[in-house]
Amino acid sequence: MTGIPPCAVDPDRWFDRRRRVETLVTCLRCPTRRQCAGEALRAGTREGMWAGVWIDGDHEPAVRWLQAIAADWPPPRRAAPPSPNRAPARRAALPLPRRRPLPRCSVTAAVDARASGHCEVMAPGCRLSGDRHLSRVPGRDPAEATSAAEVFSACSPCAEMVCAETDLMRHHGFVVVSTGAAARTPVHWRAARWVLLGRAGELTEVDTAVADAESA
Repeated sequence: MTGIPPCAVDPDRWFDRRRRVETLVTCLRCPTRRQCAGEALRAGTREGMWAGVWIDGDHEPAVRWLQAIAADWPPPRRAAPPSPNRAPARRAALPLPRRRPLPRCSVTAAVDARASGHCEVMAPGCRLSGDRHLSRVPGRDPAEATSAAEVFSACSPCAEMVCAETDLMRHHGFVVVSTGAAARTPVHWRAARWVLLGRAGELTEVDTAVADAESA
């Protein structure tokens, strides 16, 4: 991919309802997806495909997904409003932590936020939709996972390929030998870039040469 995003070269495609699947595939593989989501939030966009999220006249339903994509982080839960009969307690100001604390949410919610409802494998014949959650450890129930690094979202054809082509999927990082290996084994995410999957749904870019060595 050149330094110019495809949507900047031919922006009309990203507003054409009939070409949503085509533009979605491009968005999901675009390295500037996070910046695109941030721009959509700042501009309050109401039409078109932005960062893989189709906005159809109403910006508000897309905000949750755009925020998650812009941060590469699952959206935090909304705090309950304070009781009208009770003033909120004032807390002493504390210094900001050097690292933000990880948000507390279920593994399923973290994976869904990371995947934005789409497939994370994108093998040939992919349907793009996130139909199922799969464990990266063969034979393990994804419902038992304690970390989003252990689970990924896949469409039905890609899920079948993961189960049938174990050696190939191990090379691409979607199959690992143990839950402990999940956090340190790179994944060829959406057939576009090598990343490490974080336990709370975040993605960390990995050098291609290092990823190839790890998956060899």
